[in-house]
Amino acid sequence: MSSRMDTARLDIWVEPAPDMPAWYTDGWPEGRRVEAWRVERRDLFWQALAVVARRSVITREDTTYADWVGAFVDVSAMTGSRSTFTRFWFDEVDRLAMKRNWLRWACGMAQHSFKITKGNAYDSQHAAYLPDCDVFLTADQRYAAALKDVRAATPFNICEIYLVPETRGKRGQVLLAIEAALDTYRLNQA
Repeated sequence: MSSRMDTARLDIWVEPAPDMPAWYTDGWPEGRRVEAWRVERRDLFWQALAVVARRSVITREDTTYADWVGAFVDVSAMTGSRSTFTRFWFDEVDRLAMKRNWLRWACGMAQHSFKITKGNAYDSQHAAYLPDCDVFLTADQRYAAALKDVRAATPFNICEIYLVPETRGKRGQVLLAIEAALDTYRLNQA
């Protein structure tokens, strides 16, 4: 297993390259650095709200993002201008209001320090719930290490991360492992 990553690696900033297409940099002030998570989330939401939502009548693609956001805002107005959408994500979105989005991005980045597996996407989805609990238990050593790196770099509170022993095939041992991890957590809280 790789050694723990430097948590400063989650402090990633990007700026547009000179050869990027104009449509992609529309609204991005020339030479301005932006936090990488903002760019990734802007791209994800633009794709979901402006591209998929418009063509889904024909393609029958999943419109869950647009359906959810559309309950709170006018999606057509929000995506009427790529430039305005970019400035919104780069200047107005408060990271603390987007904890789950930041966590999904950070988990994915932290996992790049370890072997990538088909479970990584699910792991980053699970990471979005870390602010909602007191302790998170996993038997996956790489995932636990990635989450500990994320926790060290997270600008808001998330739960404690505990690695429990692998119990596959050891009938009855899983409950003992969970109990031991929770006992350790309780002792650390005292």
